[in-house]
Amino acid sequence: MIPGLFVVALVMAACQPNGFKVKGVAEGFNDGDTLYFYDEIGKNPTDTLIVKDGKFSIEGGSVDSVRLCSVVASDNSAGAMFFKENGSIDVTISKTKMPKVGGTKANKGWQKMNEIQAEYAPKFEGLENALYLDDIDDAQRQKIADDYKALEEEMLGRFIDVAEDNISNELGYFIVTSMAGSTSLKTDRLKALIEKMPTEYKQRDAVVELLKGVEAAENTAKGKIMPDFSLPTADSVQVNVKELVAQNKVTILDFWASWCGPCCEEMPEVVSLYEKYHDKGLGIVGISLDHEKDKWLDAIKDLNMTWPQLCDMRTWNTPPIEMFQIRAIPYTVVVDNQGTILEKGLRGTALEVFIEGQFK
Repeated sequence: MIPGLFVVALVMAACQPNGFKVKGVAEGFNDGDTLYFYDEIGKNPTDTLIVKDGKFSIEGGSVDSVRLCSVVASDNSAGAMFFKENGSIDVTISKTKMPKVGGTKANKGWQKMNEIQAEYAPKFEGLENALYLDDIDDAQRQKIADDYKALEEEMLGRFIDVAEDNISNELGYFIVTSMAGSTSLKTDRLKALIEKMPTEYKQRDAVVELLKGVEAAENTAKGKIMPDFSLPTADSVQVNVKELVAQNKVTILDFWASWCGPCCEEMPEVVSLYEKYHDKGLGIVGISLDHEKDKWLDAIKDLNMTWPQLCDMRTWNTPPIEMFQIRAIPYTVVVDNQGTILEKGLRGTALEVFIEGQFK
């Protein structure tokens, strides 16, 4: 459940004139042991290195494409990831200890992230172990899940601090673009970090798309009027969602799909909420990310979803997904009868409490 920040290769432009050299230390290795150098993670190794006197080295000319690389023992007993960039890079791999990298600023920052991850790993493990104990009740499980989320937010916040310190180099760019969409990286801070990036970084496609997403997020923030869009019913009749919203005091836009396990598991609670408050003015509009009509219709019937259901069979490409910057489902947007966004992302008890407050 640790974010997958460490397994995505990064290829980017650089303009420094000097070459690179990796000064490696191999702790616990014998002379003649083989290491593999992966110039791009997920691809085949590009070089074979031989340990001598507990050391290894890699060097080359000026780097014009900075990327996340790795050195791995031939038996996979040890390894390290690092940024291949111009300068002198220090890499230590060990069969008994966590790897270390340094030398260049980006790699010093990468090492800091590794240390932060190592610091939090036992805390996550302790919570995970507690979560699966047989003698805890649902309330205790929820408390553990909440503690896990809070711990994760805390750790990711420290990653963002590393990004701030490295925003002028490739590590900062890597962290920001990898964490975009995380609830830990709030829109205001994301914009501030992008503003501090070198001009060349701001012109990259990933950052251009990020800024488009920021604009979309700001346009659908709490207090804003929801965007206008239409989607088809099961009978292929195009329905304007704002017109449906205008019929209720409060409406929940419920993004779901028949293939989404958590969506289906939570639906009985949504049904109960609808039955409790519908006569008082609560409406729900189901917006499905399904792509198989029969399964969508079967789920509507089986889950007793009696409110309007819309789906264009385009899954994640359906327009409101991008409008509301939705990255996971189930997801809800609560609006009033004018389409003003009251809340976003509420589920379970939090959604129930909020809706209850609207009808007091």
